[in-house]
Amino acid sequence: MFNNEWCQYSSTQVHEDGHNLGLYHAGEGNDEYGDETGFMGYSYASFETKMCYNNAKSWQLGWYGLKHETLDFSQRGGFSGALVGVDDYQNAAAAGKYVVVKIVGGAAGDLFVGFNRRKGINAQTQEGMDLVTIQRQVGTGTSSLQAKLSAGGQFNVANFQNNKSLIIKVLNINLS
Repeated sequence: MFNNEWCQYSSTQVHEDGHNLGLYHAGEGNDEYGDETGFMGYSYASFETKMCYNNAKSWQLGWYGLKHETLDFSQRGGFSGALVGVDDYQNAAAAGKYVVVKIVGGAAGDLFVGFNRRKGINAQTQEGMDLVTIQRQVGTGTSSLQAKLSAGGQFNVANFQNNKSLIIKVLNINLS
């Protein structure tokens, strides 16, 4: 609930609408609102904020469904794929590429991987601009930003499943 000057800011409106859609906050570390890659983190004193929800929240809402991939490594081997930002969802050059990849993680929560392209409808994202971002979320609860990866970056999760580690590696980033 809000009842002061924050009522007039679009990011506050979209954040609160997110709660009405069943979304919880997006945190980072010990900060419940700390994930500023999307609207379920902090709100901004701006009349226009071009930003989207983070990977976990977009998945939860079923958005960009034609460019989702679910990976359950207890059922399969490795994976290699290309990501595009949300603004390129309908771009013909995005054929065969993904907006969000969900990695099934079990009780510790699923991981959601996406390219936080700072462009178009996401031009004012506040964190992890033009980087691959990874959020963890258990069920439909609060998500937590885990990593922001540039080209060559790597995110490791020891003992991810059955004492096996998970490695997410960004080979390159092409902004064109």
